[in-house]
Amino acid sequence: EGPAINAAQGSIVFDPAKVEVTSISKSGSIFNLWTQEPTSSNTEGSITFEGGLPNPGYSGTSGLILTISFRTKTATTARGSTLVTLVSGAILANDGLGTNILTSLGKLSITITPNGDNVSGSGEASDIPTSGAPKIESSTHPDSTKWYSNTNPVFSWKLPSSVNGVSYLITTSSNSNPGPKSDGVVSTATFTDIAEGTQYLHVKFREGSTWGPIAHYQFNIDKSKPSDFEIRLVSTTEDIKPQITFEASDALSGIDYYEVQIGDGAWDKVYGDQAGKPYAISFDQVGTKTVSVRAIDKAGNSTTSSIPVTVSGIAVSLSIVTWLERVFNAIVNISSRYGLLIVLLLAMLGILIMIFRGLGATIDKAWHNFEKKKSTRKIEHKADKGFDKLINDMKEEIQFLNAIGKRRHLGAEEKYLKSKLEQYIKSLKNM
Repeated sequence: EGPAINAAQGSIVFDPAKVEVTSISKSGSIFNLWTQEPTSSNTEGSITFEGGLPNPGYSGTSGLILTISFRTKTATTARGSTLVTLVSGAILANDGLGTNILTSLGKLSITITPNGDNVSGSGEASDIPTSGAPKIESSTHPDSTKWYSNTNPVFSWKLPSSVNGVSYLITTSSNSNPGPKSDGVVSTATFTDIAEGTQYLHVKFREGSTWGPIAHYQFNIDKSKPSDFEIRLVSTTEDIKPQITFEASDALSGIDYYEVQIGDGAWDKVYGDQAGKPYAISFDQVGTKTVSVRAIDKAGNSTTSSIPVTVSGIAVSLSIVTWLERVFNAIVNISSRYGLLIVLLLAMLGILIMIFRGLGATIDKAWHNFEKKKSTRKIEHKADKGFDKLINDMKEEIQFLNAIGKRRHLGAEEKYLKSKLEQYIKSLKNM
């Protein structure tokens, strides 16, 4: 009757000898907070409830609170009637004072006939529409938990034949009332240029002169791109795999994921939790390439940022030196672990060579001895060349490090590498 309300409570009684409660439903209720859940007793013939809703409350002509289903008792064979009566209750205004604005209590008279046929009722409860709250669907925003960049939503609902009016409205409140004016007997609604953020569509049906419960449908719109962001280089040009950091933000839907591109290469997906952490990128050659990062929000909007990244020849050289160090360490480890076996094998090989040389001298001192010596010299020559080349390569690496040392102080790892190379040269010469 005018003021907005935010709570109500009631106590209903009925004759348990003639009817019984089969269910109590809160579906489509204007209340979403219950200080006392609706309960019933078929022994005592009573129903109680106490609930409400947050600010701004509810204002309208017919706010559904509960749907109570009764069944006539099979033992009732004589024609008669029974009353379902609201014996006490309160309706509290949304005025901050809890003012009770309930002015009268209602009752429902039910006529019961044998075998449960032709049951009829009269009273205030009979004015409630039977169609219930509309079931809203959307072809453009089908999931209420997701975000969409489309600002032109389309909605639809099934229209019962008994409905003679539909009222709908979009607001940012989850419990708005579209009002008593009908927007026509329609089953669809299309909107354009709806504002960004979380919005709600409110729809209700009219049967006769009475409006039914309101359905509320949430949808989310984000058409704005993520904010501009910077890519930062956190390593030097002497790193073969330079590292970058990046982090974007989005005020509405939030960042979903990133994509990283090196030069004209493919875009690689990076999950959102990588933001703000060092991310290594691999270069296939020395030079400068543009590294681009694209931030995509949960509505599909994106913002791209780029920086040039350079990898110098020093980075490649240091990478090669690191690889050689690993190879030589492996050789030394194998020699240390299997040294005795290698010595035995070499001794056996020497004995075999001496035997074959002796046999060769005995069988054919002229020709075969010459061939054996020639073959042995070739093998020894190849071995000497192999060792010499290996030693020369390591000397060149030492010279390379010495050249670097003239330009700047060698780092701890570089000094260690130089020392290891000198040890390897000495070991190879002894071998």
